[in-house]
Amino acid sequence: MKSNVNSALKSLPILALLLLTRSSATAAAAANLDSLFAQGAALLQQEKWPQAASVFEDIVKQDTSQTQAAFLLGQAYYMMREYRKAAATWEKVEARDYRTQAVRYNLASAYAQMRDSEKAFTWLAQALEAGFSRVEILKSDTVFAALRLDERFAKVLELADQNARPCEYESTYRVLDFWLGDWEVFVNENQPIGTSRIEKLVNGCALEERFEQNDGFVGVNLFYFNNITGEWKMIWVTGAAPALGGLKEKVMAARSDDGGVRFLCELPAPDGGTILDRSTITPRSADRVDMVIQQSRDGGDNWMTTFAGYYQRVKK
Repeated sequence: MKSNVNSALKSLPILALLLLTRSSATAAAAANLDSLFAQGAALLQQEKWPQAASVFEDIVKQDTSQTQAAFLLGQAYYMMREYRKAAATWEKVEARDYRTQAVRYNLASAYAQMRDSEKAFTWLAQALEAGFSRVEILKSDTVFAALRLDERFAKVLELADQNARPCEYESTYRVLDFWLGDWEVFVNENQPIGTSRIEKLVNGCALEERFEQNDGFVGVNLFYFNNITGEWKMIWVTGAAPALGGLKEKVMAARSDDGGVRFLCELPAPDGGTILDRSTITPRSADRVDMVIQQSRDGGDNWMTTFAGYYQRVKK
């Protein structure tokens, strides 16, 4: 038993040396691949496509797991007009879920260059499914000149636009579209008090109202839909934000059949109670929107109107 232990102890330095040698060899191989990759990338930048292809071929031959190198190899083939080799290379890359949108778009480009419109449309559809949203590139890329003559390309553009601006295609985000535009704001039916501009932000996922009163007062409303809570929010901010009512955060509490909406919040009363504050915005026509702001200090049994006015669209 003792001799076996001594034998095992004596073998440890040899085992450690073997591991060190193997580790050093692995590190050297990795360093060599890194050096080759840098060389290949530089050749691509210099537009020396055949030389770059040769380098990246060497890399993937040494290590088939080098997905980025394979991706760039496909690019080199493509620029050499070796479209079939580019497509074959990128299909292997696509199977590894690497830069899916770009790879699928590149595959569509390669098959378009080979005048295989069916496969080009197939890969465009898969690029769109992965979230491809660059509409302007689809419109301008000369590779797809022939495909743009196909009626199916209009659907490609529409789906790309949906990826780019999803809120514009969901009715939930468009409940306040009736209010978009430039308006003059009135009270007492004919007394102008200021102007307001309502416009979309961030591809239609939010709206902003900028209200400017004739006496210089300015207030900004931000409206957005929180898809996590399922609530529409309204945030009113003025230069008097520290004062009561200078900042309000409301939640949409109701919608009416005529398209009107109501936002509600709670404010702290000076006496320690709670003030309910609600804003009701109602479209009366394409060119008029009414707004009423009310407050209740008894939990909603009675309401006092603090603002009643209307927005008249500015004719251009």
